[in-house]
Amino acid sequence: MRISDILITDYSGVSCEFMYFDKPIVIADPNFLPVGSQKKPGVWNVCTVCENPSNLLRIITKQLQCDEKRGERNHYFKNLVYQEEGSTATDRGIQAIIELLQRKV
Repeated sequence: MRISDILITDYSGVSCEFMYFDKPIVIADPNFLPVGSQKKPGVWNVCTVCENPSNLLRIITKQLQCDEKRGERNHYFKNLVYQEEGSTATDRGIQAIIELLQRKV
């Protein structure tokens, strides 16, 4: 994902994961709703949606030139992921895992 310039997806949760890389996301609307919710996911509000496959190339080109949804997407992502400034929770978690692995060796 790190070397990709853009993500084209459907209802996949990978769209939220890809937001970490701060790159454009295009949702290719498959023209049906997810079985469980029967509504379009909220992430669609912060990504460019392509409803007609014949427009996909034009939309991709436009998004690579100017990522119109970047601000909205970044705001959505920051609220989706816990990122308290000054927090060391991730570092402490990684260190704990390393220590556990070293004990097993």
